[in-house]
Amino acid sequence: MISLDPETLKKVAARIDEKAAEFRETGRRLQEAFEPKRSDTVSSQLRNLQQAAAAAQALYDVEYFVKNQIGRGKGDAKRWRDPGEKVLKDLEELRKVAKELAKGAAPSEEDQQLLEHELRLRLLRGWIKVVVGEYMYRRALRAV
Repeated sequence: MISLDPETLKKVAARIDEKAAEFRETGRRLQEAFEPKRSDTVSSQLRNLQQAAAAAQALYDVEYFVKNQIGRGKGDAKRWRDPGEKVLKDLEELRKVAKELAKGAAPSEEDQQLLEHELRLRLLRGWIKVVVGEYMYRRALRAV
């Protein structure tokens, strides 16, 4: 594991802030697709997405989770199509941002790959906070 310097961490936070409107849209779509039946609960689909992001060892862990949900073909799978495609688009954007932030910042190809990997995970953690925050906010607005 590679440790990130404070300047790089600031850049990660700034990029999450820059993309927050796009990521909030993902939270909105998830809330519309997975609005729980009771106002005092959270969709298990959102909790599972949040858990996948928290436990991810790589960005593809979340991608595979979403693709698996979309591919089930029944029940929640139909509701996953729209927000799932948006999630996948967001994850691809995180991959691009990590590559951009890591460009030329490591002395070797191996270090470059490690840095990109760590940046993707940091960006993923920031992304899920924005998405879940928006989901919860919209859920609260509907409960009023």
